[in-house]
Amino acid sequence: MNKLGFQQFISVTGASEKVAIQIMKTNDWHLEGALEAYYSQEHIKAATEKNRWEMLFNKYKDPNVDMINGVSLFRNDITRLSRVMFVLYCQFSSTRTLFFSSPVSQLSLNLKVLKSYLSQERVLKSGTEKNGNPGRTSPSHIVGVYGLSSFLVVLFMWIFSGFVPKISKTDRVLMCWWIFTGLTHMVLEGYFVFTPDFYKKTTPVYLAEVWKEYSKGDSRYAGRDAGVVSVEGITAVIEGPACLLAVYAIAAKKSYRHVLQIAICLGQLYGTLVYFITAILDGDNFSASPFYYYAYYIFANQFWIWIPTLIVIHCWKKICAAVKVHEQKTKTR
Repeated sequence: MNKLGFQQFISVTGASEKVAIQIMKTNDWHLEGALEAYYSQEHIKAATEKNRWEMLFNKYKDPNVDMINGVSLFRNDITRLSRVMFVLYCQFSSTRTLFFSSPVSQLSLNLKVLKSYLSQERVLKSGTEKNGNPGRTSPSHIVGVYGLSSFLVVLFMWIFSGFVPKISKTDRVLMCWWIFTGLTHMVLEGYFVFTPDFYKKTTPVYLAEVWKEYSKGDSRYAGRDAGVVSVEGITAVIEGPACLLAVYAIAAKKSYRHVLQIAICLGQLYGTLVYFITAILDGDNFSASPFYYYAYYIFANQFWIWIPTLIVIHCWKKICAAVKVHEQKTKTR
């Protein structure tokens, strides 16, 4: 018998011990399963849907907006009963806003937004969709379209670069990489940044379907995590166009081409590291399953670590060689 879970169940639901024992026993004394089963009953839904969020609001409401007591209580409850609160947030709706402030910090917590985020995360973990719109396009179709379009872009650039006079194969490969990653940043990531309601799309818009699918590997995208949106925004608006400029600079043999590539690579490395580090600091538990974790979160992002690193090394050597030649010419004068 899970005594702690039993007590938490009664505390959260207000059910009698007899009902609590019955439901907990039916669900093998697993708290989450018991809560799900309890609140899935229609008469319970009808009785609690109306006023549950108002009760939560009143619980954390601070009589003095200059105090942080309400926030502290809320934080402590989330820390202690994170899974319990998670289920509750998924079950009930609210349009109320909790606002607390202090001389040190201000916090505006919209419960509706929080519920939306947690509901989406619940959907991703369970593989079902109740509060949003599920992906309508199969993963194989999404990956297939992205892979084919990327191949055609790279093929076009490889053929085009062949007409550039006196260009090395390394530079041709670099042009292919920069056109691929530049369009990925601008089109794919740009759509995510400037379409905050992509998860609510009812029609099968391909780019929305891409992010619905990818959110199975990182639910922060469905939840519009501020850190993720910031990183993706900088990537789409600044690094994307810079990648296309790099294609032109290499083809035209501009003197700044190596410096530009190093700058872009450092930006990509920084963004990728921030992306992974923030996930680790937040628990690194945003995927629906180990498969999505490694296939989407790890595999799909690892290219933007080792490829920019190799490009930095390549450009660094080119710059060093050019400076060395320049210094030798200066000495002979």
